[in-house]
Amino acid sequence: MSPLGDTCLLCLGNYEIAIPKNAPVSTTITKRNSNIADQKIYTHWNVDLGDFYFQIHLSSDPLSRLKVFIEKSTKTAVVIESLNVNEIPGKKWGDYSSPRTWIDWWFRKDELTLCLNLQSTIYPFAPPSERDKLLHDAIIQSIS
Repeated sequence: MSPLGDTCLLCLGNYEIAIPKNAPVSTTITKRNSNIADQKIYTHWNVDLGDFYFQIHLSSDPLSRLKVFIEKSTKTAVVIESLNVNEIPGKKWGDYSSPRTWIDWWFRKDELTLCLNLQSTIYPFAPPSERDKLLHDAIIQSIS
């Protein structure tokens, strides 16, 4: 049996992601208007998985921007992993580690980038169970 159990599809732009049917999904909408010429509204989807959650958004940024983003935000000299899920190229950074689980996946299809960030709700670090890891991987592997 799949670690996802009964699923539904979260449809975002030209992407579909299988998530557990009972996982609450919420949205956060932010408006950045510091530059009057560049007023943009961003939508972030949050998928609650108990001790973990995915924060998801869409972007026009290319995959190469993930490294720039991480190095500008939190770390230096990061190594970004290349991956491919269902013939969709992607990049990954992060791990289940102390002080907090933080993993980013970016996928690029056509001119749209799907950005997923997995975080733990427990701080400081609480190790994920094997079931948690299988669930997170099943969600990532479902992206189409």
